[in-house]
Amino acid sequence: MRSFPLAALPAACALAACGGEPENIQEKAENTSRMLEQRANEIEAEAANSVDAAAAPLENEANLLLAQPENGAGATENAADGTVGNVAGTRAR
Repeated sequence: MRSFPLAALPAACALAACGGEPENIQEKAENTSRMLEQRANEIEAEAANSVDAAAAPLENEANLLLAQPENGAGATENAADGTVGNVAGTRAR
């Protein structure tokens, strides 16, 4: 029986080193979940900003092309008579 208390001594020391309070697993899981959700929102916002930044030059170029008389302006003006971007009776290039 003398060896039992000596075998339990390392476990008792380990518990004492923890500060005496048992770990609250539910609270730790909730905190981790909140942190992961916050990080996911940050990553989503960064991705949206990256997409917007990449799309902006392309949208500007598309708007410039649409603003040119023979590309886009005529398409809406001539849509009623069946021509697209051209004067009626001419061929598209």
